[in-house]
Amino acid sequence: PYMSQNMSIVIGLCCYNSSPGLPRIFKNLRELSTKFKSTVAIFCYDISRDNTLELIKNEFQRNAPCVAELVANRYPRTHSRTHNISNARNTVLDVIKERYAHFELLSMMDCNEYACIGDIELETLDDILRDDMIDRWDGISFNREAGYYDYWALSFSPFVYSFFHCTGWQQVVAAMRERFSKILDEEKGELIYVYSAFNGFAIYKMSKFVDCRYSDKISVELFPAGEIAKQCLAAKCNIIDSLSDDCEHRNFHLESIKKHNSKIAVYNKSIFKKIHPAIPNLRGPA
Repeated sequence: PYMSQNMSIVIGLCCYNSSPGLPRIFKNLRELSTKFKSTVAIFCYDISRDNTLELIKNEFQRNAPCVAELVANRYPRTHSRTHNISNARNTVLDVIKERYAHFELLSMMDCNEYACIGDIELETLDDILRDDMIDRWDGISFNREAGYYDYWALSFSPFVYSFFHCTGWQQVVAAMRERFSKILDEEKGELIYVYSAFNGFAIYKMSKFVDCRYSDKISVELFPAGEIAKQCLAAKCNIIDSLSDDCEHRNFHLESIKKHNSKIAVYNKSIFKKIHPAIPNLRGPA
């Protein structure tokens, strides 16, 4: 038996000019909803230049297999993309705290045109929700058949700090990719414990994350002692003296570790199938 049959999940989706990927994302949401006792999808939107809102209302909300809420971003729009997406995710968390904090799980799912558009692998979902697996993680993300891409959200020893905030960041991310690719090759089908990871889709234990926040600000005190120095040594870099415009996921994950000693893992199996034939000119692998 799978615990998911008795569990409820709320899925946050931040939407802005998202129409290219939404039809496939709707399909995956319908599949996901079959695995849980209750499913709620919260679409947080900023005013888009395309028909994102109309698609959500007409193609999903009208005949959704689950509760589908449409919520405007509650925070002022700024010129910083990372700050805006952080605000959108926090809007989702605000709604969750108001109405769905009694659910067992929360999830974040990207709405771009590449991250979550391949058919969802429900067997992978079954794996991580098994009775003998679910106690081994508090936050979990996944590999993807089209390739791991979200290195900015990823923190693992010794690469814990944002590579964009390092001198010679191109060399830092290259070393990071090489190290993590080797781990993925060697640990197939395993849980890989990290400090932060997203890769387009992640699931979290509500009790460990509902009181945490997304932020584009770097809170140095959240990092494990000595890890930033280890990165500088391993990557032969220095830290740039800037504490803004970080990936918003890192604060969310590090805060949960600090508050609740949360176990954050990458499950080294694909959650979304690769698109065949490949779609040209995407910003990431699909």
